[in-house]
Amino acid sequence: MQANVHFAVGDLEEGMDVTRFQLTLAEETGEPSRIAHAVYMRSISLSSTGELDEARELAIRALSIGEQTRSLTDLASGWAALGFAAHDDPAVALDAFARADEISSEGGNRWMSAFARTESSGLQLLMGDVDRATSGLAEAVDTWYHAGEWSQQWLTLARCVVALSMLGENELAAQVIGAVERWAAMGTPPVMAPLGVRTRAAAEELTERLGVDRYRQLHAQGGGMPVIDVVHRTRAVLLGQESRD
Repeated sequence: MQANVHFAVGDLEEGMDVTRFQLTLAEETGEPSRIAHAVYMRSISLSSTGELDEARELAIRALSIGEQTRSLTDLASGWAALGFAAHDDPAVALDAFARADEISSEGGNRWMSAFARTESSGLQLLMGDVDRATSGLAEAVDTWYHAGEWSQQWLTLARCVVALSMLGENELAAQVIGAVERWAAMGTPPVMAPLGVRTRAAAEELTERLGVDRYRQLHAQGGGMPVIDVVHRTRAVLLGQESRD
């Protein structure tokens, strides 16, 4: 949790240090499932910063531990980590996330299932499959809202900025950036490195489209909007139920 907080506010080096320390502590216990979780966290963090070789090694280690423990959560975590580490091979990544979703659903781990589906949607967005991506992101926004899982919600809304920008929903996209940056940070781990880059680039594109003054105005509006409005408006637009521009 401490690592996630560092990541959420953009303290990347501190977050990475914590995942390293977490893995050291887990290995000292010798408890396989605790090690599997620490390896999974470390792997995803490395993938998020583009260090794919080490991330893949750790993802494979997590899968190996899961095969030994026969814990469905351990196995699903390993597949999710592999999905992050394979983002340079979209077909492999999508298959890994699908396996993580299937296994975690079988084990009743609804958080991991939703996490895997959210990441699949983000990857589909990078691949240009906008229709599937927007539908999946709308579902994710709804899921995290009802679960009260705000660390994942802000990461998901940051992905939605890219989707909204691609749909030409420029004003709402700028407002969502304002909301995200009030409560968290844009494009920080745990998120696939290319998606983090694309998310940050969206803000620059929106500034050019809207003009600096209008962008700043909308950004400020978003930061002051009730969070429930940000969630509901984003979901409605992604589902094609309304347009804010």
